[in-house]
Amino acid sequence: MKSSSIEKIGVITTQEAILESENLHAWIQDGDKMPSWDGDILYNPNNSDSKEGLLKISIQVKTKTVNNFNPTITSYKYPVSIVDLENYFNNYGVIYFLTIVDKNDKKVRSLFYNCLTPMKINRFLKDSSQQKTKTIQFKKFPTQKEKMDALFLNFYRDTQKQASFTNHFNQIDIQKFDEIKFSSLLLFEAKPTN
Repeated sequence: MKSSSIEKIGVITTQEAILESENLHAWIQDGDKMPSWDGDILYNPNNSDSKEGLLKISIQVKTKTVNNFNPTITSYKYPVSIVDLENYFNNYGVIYFLTIVDKNDKKVRSLFYNCLTPMKINRFLKDSSQQKTKTIQFKKFPTQKEKMDALFLNFYRDTQKQASFTNHFNQIDIQKFDEIKFSSLLLFEAKPTN
């Protein structure tokens, strides 16, 4: 298969999965050449055509072909570029989609994902000094509407909370922040009263 056809399978698989929820709308560029991102998912909590209350979530879509793919597996490891991880960190995270396709039968495929929040990305970056990629575990994307909606809404809320301090700290500072937070917990531990 040509690489453009492989990429298209990933985009179509992601779009089809998102269609299961009336609250989610995929905006994915086919043949996109934008670095690090492939589009956005809009979450509409009102389940309507209204623009009111829309939440925008950046996504990346990748596709990989493998021999004799078993579509019943529930997780998959895949290398993600360190440069992309740094870009996602600086822009408050991304939901990273990965479609695995059987080389001999393109209908045999599964969609996986990882919600890469700034805190999670920071941990990956700390563990990857001098590497060009970081191999990350992806989970199978849910097929139930309620689980999909919760996944996107929770990711949005988590990234908003984490963005409040990632604006002011770089990756190394966040490590120091974690250490300070931990030591503060030890210093200010409540003591029992007699």
